[in-house]
Amino acid sequence: PLPDIYATAELGIFWDMSQCATPDGFSDAEALEKIINSVRVLGHRGHVSVSTYGDMTDRHFPSEAGVKLNHFPAGEQFAKETKMLEDVVAWAGENPSPSTLMIVAGDVAEELVDVVQLLKTQKNYNVLNIHPPPRPRPTMVVLIPPGN
Repeated sequence: PLPDIYATAELGIFWDMSQCATPDGFSDAEALEKIINSVRVLGHRGHVSVSTYGDMTDRHFPSEAGVKLNHFPAGEQFAKETKMLEDVVAWAGENPSPSTLMIVAGDVAEELVDVVQLLKTQKNYNVLNIHPPPRPRPTMVVLIPPGN
C-alpha cells in the first residue's frame, strides 16, 4: 500500500505510448483505466493527471479523462524525450511533495532518469515505474540437410 502521505496526493502519469504500447485486446482508455486502478488498489485517492507521448494518430481517450496528448511521429525520439522531461519538471514544480510520479515507458533518456532520481531522493516524491514486458528472445533455427 501507499504510505498515508501519498494516498491523497497528486499522481502524475507520464506514458510513452511508443515504447510501452497499449496491450493487445485493450483500448487506450481501458489500458489507462487499468493503470489508474492499479494505483487505486494501493490506496491512492487523490487527483490524477495523465500525459501521453508518441504517435497519437489513432489514439482515443474520452475527453473527460483529461489526457494530454503529445504527438511525436516515429523517428522523433529526442524531441519526445525532451518534451517528457520538460513536462515532468513542470509537473513537479506545480505539485510539490508529497506527490506520486509514474513513468510508463521502456528506455528513457538519462536526463529523465536523473531528474526522477532527484525527485525521489532529494524531494521525497513517490516514484512508480511501469516497463513493457520483455520481448521474447529470437529463436535461431538451423536446418541441416539430410546426409550432412
